[in-house]
Amino acid sequence: MLTGFDNTGNVSIWSSELLLAHAMFVPCLYPGLWELLTENRKLFKRVCELGAGMTGATGLSISLCPLLNPDYVLLTDGNRRCVDSLYATLAHHLTRIAQNRYGIRMEVLQLTWPYQMNSSVELPSIHLSHSFQLIVASDCLFDTTGHIGLLELIDQLLCNDLSATFLAVAPLRGQTLMKFISLAELCGKWSLVRLEPNDYMSHELAAYIYEGLSEMEENLLRDKFVGQLIVMRRISKV
Repeated sequence: MLTGFDNTGNVSIWSSELLLAHAMFVPCLYPGLWELLTENRKLFKRVCELGAGMTGATGLSISLCPLLNPDYVLLTDGNRRCVDSLYATLAHHLTRIAQNRYGIRMEVLQLTWPYQMNSSVELPSIHLSHSFQLIVASDCLFDTTGHIGLLELIDQLLCNDLSATFLAVAPLRGQTLMKFISLAELCGKWSLVRLEPNDYMSHELAAYIYEGLSEMEENLLRDKFVGQLIVMRRISKV
């Protein structure tokens, strides 16, 4: 299990982070995800993980993924304790991969998005602006007050290439996921695809996850734990 904090400092379990990290290591179990991710682009040289939590598991797994083979991975979170943990985790990770991969650069940065209607995104460095081909996030959509700020941050970070991608895995959590999708579509900037777990996972993996569950238990799992897949790309260049 992975443990992380949101910006309030509360401890949460991010099962979506596990799913997305696992997808980087075992692509054959996530055919729908990989088909969407690579349909317009084969290489994502600069990758940013938003809301990376205590472990940055997705970003770390991307750094080891031969199908993506990035040159640079940035792990970010808005909570200071998470950022401190990410520094320690990354230091350990880099000593492990030094013997296997050369040339990849990885960094940690405290970065969040505004939760007030009248606030705007302020990037800590101009060099981050429109510089990432891939942005990933896991279960970062649960607070609807941050949806506008998150969309603005994605817009600021994602490069102008129409194949640049925001990829998220997040459970429904009532109506919170659908509210984010509706807001993104309302902006008029994004093409968006949402896939149910059964559509982006292999049949075998989905069957394993839901095996032996009652309908009520399965619905709870879908709402709180097993994430939907969201893929967003620009409709037109900035």
